Amino acid sequence: MTNDSRDVFLLWHTNPDNDDDEKLIGVYSKREKAKVAMLSLKKQPGFKEHPGGFEICPYRLDLTSWTEGFITIKHTSVRQEPGRTSTPPPTAAESRPLKKKKKKT
Repeated sequence: MTNDSRDVFLLWHTNPDNDDDEKLIGVYSKREKAKVAMLSLKKQPGFKEHPGGFEICPYRLDLTSWTEGFITIKHTSVRQEPGRTSTPPPTAAESRPLKKKKKKT
């Protein structure tokens, strides 16, 4: 991706101990500005314990990135009997993109 006026750079941090702990730090007009922010944050509590969790992602403005529909899968808790050690499924809903069907030729 060449850097033109439609490109921005997203600075993310993910805690490697918990993939659900994602933080969008900021959106920058230049990769260098995102790097400056990252270097500054690497000294801060939490971030300094996980300095490898940063990622700078280029993103194109005025471009639809999600081009398909989605389905929502709802998980429900399962009541456990006393003494069972299995973990119930999560209770959160999640969205997933629909998979395209392959055309038969």
